Amino acid sequence: FSGGTEAIRYFVNGDVLNQGGQYKSGDLKFRRYQLRSNLDIKINDWIDLGVDIYGASGKRIQPGASRTWIFRHFQLAFPTEVGQYPNGLYGVAAEDGANPGVMSSFESGSVDERDSELRTRFNLDLDLDFITEGLGLNANTTIIQRNGDTKNFQRPWMVYGYNPTTDEYVPQVGFNFNNGKFFSVEESFSKYNEEYYNAQLNYDRTFNDVHTLRAFVAME
Repeated sequence: FSGGTEAIRYFVNGDVLNQGGQYKSGDLKFRRYQLRSNLDIKINDWIDLGVDIYGASGKRIQPGASRTWIFRHFQLAFPTEVGQYPNGLYGVAAEDGANPGVMSSFESGSVDERDSELRTRFNLDLDLDFITEGLGLNANTTIIQRNGDTKNFQRPWMVYGYNPTTDEYVPQVGFNFNNGKFFSVEESFSKYNEEYYNAQLNYDRTFNDVHTLRAFVAME
């Protein structure tokens, strides 16, 4: 949305991104929401104010086994071993039961990553010609906040070897590179804050259409 008048102009934009993954299990997803708003206000003949706001929130969820470990065993899986039996059980497939089919699902655990960002910017322009011609002030402030939260749940998965003599499926615990054959839970947080301030006093004036004087003093 955009529009406005001579005194005020606005622009608002939002979007939602929803992505799936390439794993057959469907257990790989990403979603992000974004919103941006720009507002320019002419308060009077000598004051202009700008307000820009950006916000985003995202969530990514994926299996507990790492992508590196999964794709590595695409190459290391034994061609003579069963990947998945007709009854749906996963076969051993590779050394230590590292079957990419089961590792690329929530059977290997889950990693839940959430992040958010808020960014605001305020800009002020002052025309100080009423003090002296050619004098002006520009000031702006930017504030950024980012937060992250990751929950990593690792668990061993089950694969099965088939015994044709007894017609039984023998269970075997798969080996996870991150935690071996044990359950593990890890949670981490991150927080990032940044503040930026800038002010600049400008003087730009031409005398008698011949001599020009330009100068500024700034602080940030």
